[in-house]
Amino acid sequence: YLGVMANAPDGNAFAKLGVTLHFANLNYSLADDREAFTLSYEVGELKALPIAFLPYHARMSDLCDRLLAKHQPLVILYEDHAVDRLTQEQAFRYRLAYGLLVYLALLLVIGPPENPNLFLPLLRMHPHNREKSGDQGTYLRALSKVLAHLLGEGRRSGSQGFNLENELRGGAMKPWVARNGLASLYAGVPKRFTFQRSTQPFTLEKLAIVVVSSWQSDRLRGREEKLATLMGEIILVERLGPTEARVAQIGTFTTNDRHDRLTQNPTFLFDQVDRLYDQGVRHLLYVAHAPYTSTLHLTERPEEKLFFLSPAVIEGMLRTKPDLVVYPLFFDSYAAAKLNNYKQAADSMYIYDPRELARVAQDPNQQSVVVFNLFNGRDWAVKGEGFYNRVVSYSTLLNMYADVQEDNAIREGLLKDGALKHDILTYLTLFHFSRYEAAPTRKRSIAIKLDPYAGLIGNDALGKQATFPHMTGNTEWSLLAFLTAVGSQVEGMWLRKQL
Repeated sequence: YLGVMANAPDGNAFAKLGVTLHFANLNYSLADDREAFTLSYEVGELKALPIAFLPYHARMSDLCDRLLAKHQPLVILYEDHAVDRLTQEQAFRYRLAYGLLVYLALLLVIGPPENPNLFLPLLRMHPHNREKSGDQGTYLRALSKVLAHLLGEGRRSGSQGFNLENELRGGAMKPWVARNGLASLYAGVPKRFTFQRSTQPFTLEKLAIVVVSSWQSDRLRGREEKLATLMGEIILVERLGPTEARVAQIGTFTTNDRHDRLTQNPTFLFDQVDRLYDQGVRHLLYVAHAPYTSTLHLTERPEEKLFFLSPAVIEGMLRTKPDLVVYPLFFDSYAAAKLNNYKQAADSMYIYDPRELARVAQDPNQQSVVVFNLFNGRDWAVKGEGFYNRVVSYSTLLNMYADVQEDNAIREGLLKDGALKHDILTYLTLFHFSRYEAAPTRKRSIAIKLDPYAGLIGNDALGKQATFPHMTGNTEWSLLAFLTAVGSQVEGMWLRKQL
């Protein structure tokens, strides 16, 4: 056992080491190199099929008829507080049966995937706020997010809930609530960014951002073998002109497999990269992390502890693609504080810290280096902790891969100042902007979404939200893994033209 204690004799300790910790602030100041752009949605030939979850509630039905009638949504009914009145065994049966029937019904209505011009917005209409919605509300939120992810394979989709408690009492929804909710719902819709002026024109034609995560879905106690669900999202950033770029979600993916196979030879992930390569992608940002771990274990054997960032996975992506460059990244955030005399000159900022690059030059064996930071100056409210600010940080791995050419490519694209690094980091920033959730106002423009990967990576990720108690009470059950298995069977029937 390890312990931290006072510097005093201790007869029970095997060994003691004296340690001195020094804490210092990192202070950043604003620079003058501001850039501005306009954002527009690229609807084009996009067609939408709204899907609305409505409770069995007479007044709620009348209200939703007025709100949604002109959009002609596909309506799915649910019983308010249904799960809260059931035993654990009954609740398990309800969650399984309801989720299965809804998913199968949607697949039959929507048809096979590979329809990128179809947008599926899933709206949840709640008669109560989150605190009053109980277990039924928790389940419905998880189900709609699971469905949005699964239906996003070959299509576009989004999920958002709306609390209509105030409207049921005769009030009206605040305009900013509706705008913010719709901005989140339409996060996956393609967006065009046009810079008003740019000191450096874009030259990189395409950049793919592949986000990968996993969640343990099946394991016997006392055994190492386990199954996991691999889930991910693909974003494509395309150059439209010297000062224009388009950001679009082009799909999601999910599969169940053995954990060791997913982290060493994930052929399903390799297939996604192969398709991107066939579409002309030669630069790929690869953001990966297993959300049920909290460290990268850089001092361990890479093939065992780096999960989706392991050399075996990177080498598998590059196989037979000599001109493809994969930039492995891991994503983190840390707390920050605005000084009292801070004047917000812009709504979003990137932080350039040359000290990190200097450390790389001084230590050629360094394995992890921060390459990019983003800050939007917005206050985050944390219950019981007050307000604080956050900075998001991207780091990459060096000297971890046997291929010297790959290591040099990482340094060229992420560390060395130049046109390539400029385009990669600008495109990454535009992706953060494309996921904005606070709609613009007269006094405030949009700001970057600090954590665009929250649905896949983090404490509130999809895998965790979709985990519920099993009927036995001794284990947990993954709704995501279950519906993923169902979807793979249906897809097989489509391929065999049996459905």
